[in-house]
Amino acid sequence: MKANIIVIHGMHSGKQNEILHNFVSKLMERSKTMVHVAFLESKSQTVESVVVKLLQQGYSEFIIIPLLIFPAKHYYEDIPFILNKLKSKYPTMHYVISKTLGTHKQMSKIIQKNILDTLKNINHIEQIILIAHGSSNYLEPDYELKKLMQACDVFDLPMQMLTVYGEYNYRQKIQRYLLENTSVLIVPVFLYDGYIVNEIKAGINQMYRTCEINYTNAINFPPELHKIIADRIRETEVLCGVSSTT
Repeated sequence: MKANIIVIHGMHSGKQNEILHNFVSKLMERSKTMVHVAFLESKSQTVESVVVKLLQQGYSEFIIIPLLIFPAKHYYEDIPFILNKLKSKYPTMHYVISKTLGTHKQMSKIIQKNILDTLKNINHIEQIILIAHGSSNYLEPDYELKKLMQACDVFDLPMQMLTVYGEYNYRQKIQRYLLENTSVLIVPVFLYDGYIVNEIKAGINQMYRTCEINYTNAINFPPELHKIIADRIRETEVLCGVSSTT
């Protein structure tokens, strides 16, 4: 039997995991595809515990859907490490990891809508800045963010990309935009308005600036995200049929 497991980063403490699980459950409830939710960080609902429970129920094939915007350490290292460790203990299990979410064409439409909804309530914007997580060790998040930015560049306004980590670190590079413009729109390219987004806002608020700063919402689990996840599952089901690498 085959099971679909959505993997979210999560947190060891607090109610965030419960909130995220509810978001995903509500998002996928109209789908005929059954999904299970696991967290990289959790007291009880870890990837290991969810997979082992499903193995005990008779499942042996797993489609892993990382709820990540772009591929970096969690995608290339953390999730495969957990799954390979499990496979060494349960040799009959097989798994395939889907692509991340940010490269799906629907993602640019979600970001565009967030920008448009915010622009409707603002008289004047001179600069749009997309801020994503980024990576200090992998270049792929920068490449993929650039592609996403280009797909979102439909507003006849200057658009720039920055990140929390890596070459485009917003702490080092955003100051010039805060000084050169009178009004800036910052677009958080994150799944939800959580801890990191709040940290970005707090950090920017402490910087010296001469402009007004506006923010769009983060992605925040809109209905369109359902199509992205469903497509990733379908794509990976095809891959399952032709691959025997795991």
